[in-house]
Amino acid sequence: MDVVALRQSWAQLSVAGPEAAKYFYATLFLIAPETRAMFPTNMQYQQDKLLAALGHIVTHVDDEREVTAFAQRLGADHRRFQGEDRQGRPVPLAEWHYIRVGQALLATLERFLGPRWTPQLHAEWAAAYELVARLMLAGAVEAERTSPPYWEAEVLAVQRRRADVCVFTVRPNYLCEYLPGQSLPMQVPQLRTWRYLSPANAPRPDGTIEFHVRAAGRFSTHLVRRLREGDRVLLGSPVGTALSSYDRSPGLPLLLVAGGTGV
Repeated sequence: MDVVALRQSWAQLSVAGPEAAKYFYATLFLIAPETRAMFPTNMQYQQDKLLAALGHIVTHVDDEREVTAFAQRLGADHRRFQGEDRQGRPVPLAEWHYIRVGQALLATLERFLGPRWTPQLHAEWAAAYELVARLMLAGAVEAERTSPPYWEAEVLAVQRRRADVCVFTVRPNYLCEYLPGQSLPMQVPQLRTWRYLSPANAPRPDGTIEFHVRAAGRFSTHLVRRLREGDRVLLGSPVGTALSSYDRSPGLPLLLVAGGTGV
């Protein structure tokens, strides 16, 4: 694998930034229309995530351990996405979707690199993407052994502490195990978008999870103003390793600095 060529071409593509991300998703939705339902109407946040994930992989492309761990986590996390066919029936994320994503990525690189896009560079990117896709699929398979693609959670209580702050408690349909410092992707079905929230409590015997939210964007404002007892939300697999180093050395002093809701 030509690491230098991959990084140089990624740097050139990054100049286009959001335009490249828009082109990628437009191409993906054209060749795989059912994937459109996997994403929110406003794609800006998703475009930023795409660029960040690709940038992380390219930056660490010569670090096999890091790329493997990152791609497998990504694959496990992506199990929660599903599209819709033209009849409105759900279409789970499958291996052939990864093929379509690869095609959209290569088309985007060709579009924005222009004459710098050579057959050799095409082969390098195709091989690199195939490796990452295989790792993501392996991560998804491994995660299936221990957790569902997502949890359905009932809202048990909602407390509005201020006009822009609420505290709410949910109960997942299955035990959702998480570690201190991790966050959970949450979806409100009406919005068709996912955002990451950190539990405000240590794991409880009854499996309930509490969240503190301040209205800042569309998603958090919806939670603060519209969430009610009895509503249902979806939770994805816990992510994050912020406190893993402390777990390895619990005798060391620990300083925690956090920005939160102010509750």
